[in-house]
Amino acid sequence: MSKISFIVNSKNSRKCKKFDDLIKFLKLEHLIELKHTISIGDGISKAREASDNGADIIVAVGGDGTINEVANGIMLSRKENKPLMGIMLCGTGNDFLRSFQIRPIEQMLSDIRVREIDLGLIKCKDKNKNDIERYFVNIGDIGVSALTVQIVNGSKKRLGSALTFFVGVLRAFSGYKHNEVHVKAKEFEYSGKITTVVFANGQYFGGGIGIAPNALLDDGYFDVTLVGNIKTRTFLKYFPSLRKKDRIEHKEVFYYKTQEAFIKSLKSVDYPIEADGEFLGFTPLNVKLIKNALKIIF
Repeated sequence: MSKISFIVNSKNSRKCKKFDDLIKFLKLEHLIELKHTISIGDGISKAREASDNGADIIVAVGGDGTINEVANGIMLSRKENKPLMGIMLCGTGNDFLRSFQIRPIEQMLSDIRVREIDLGLIKCKDKNKNDIERYFVNIGDIGVSALTVQIVNGSKKRLGSALTFFVGVLRAFSGYKHNEVHVKAKEFEYSGKITTVVFANGQYFGGGIGIAPNALLDDGYFDVTLVGNIKTRTFLKYFPSLRKKDRIEHKEVFYYKTQEAFIKSLKSVDYPIEADGEFLGFTPLNVKLIKNALKIIF
């Protein structure tokens, strides 16, 4: 009998129809525990606790933020053989699942199939300039996109994830300063002004923006999309193409692949950083890919 822990985002649990009936059904064949999150970071501590206490499968019940926290909790647990991770979609932002297709949770648990995916690991400074580390499953980035996340997470998201993010981008551009950075990786270097630098494991962020058309979750590389000095009107021009996951042909847009990179600001103002829709901190940034780090049932 498997021990399954559900880490439930309390804010979005009402979106999970018939969740109570599902739990009653699963209890017939599994040991089930429910852990509800209340504040930011709860998912990390609760998933870590569940792993340390012998959970075989830990299911993230929520959106991108919950998925990120559960993945971090699993990675930070003391267990050498990490539990499998499951996902039950009940969130606002669901960009990761645009690249990772899942079946209904009852099907996944009755016929378990496992896929190993890569993770990213970000090292940066928090708002108090303390060193922090954070894993991400989908996308980590700096610049206007990270500033957008700060704005979006401070809103009530009544317009839905896609429209809320779009409005947030426009607000972010209005106050964004294009300062210079230096980006160094084994495969490339860049010095100059940037709008954003995206390290993509999955293909989408921002409620369906296909920022990394060719990214794969298990190929051992980040797909890097580096956008130089562009203005709001350029973003608006290419926005429909981004929604269609088209590759952008523009002199300020560059595509690379790498496993690790370092970014520092060349001015006194550091750039904001986000991962999987959660604001983390500021540059300097080190980002590294960890191959086959997480096992997810699908």
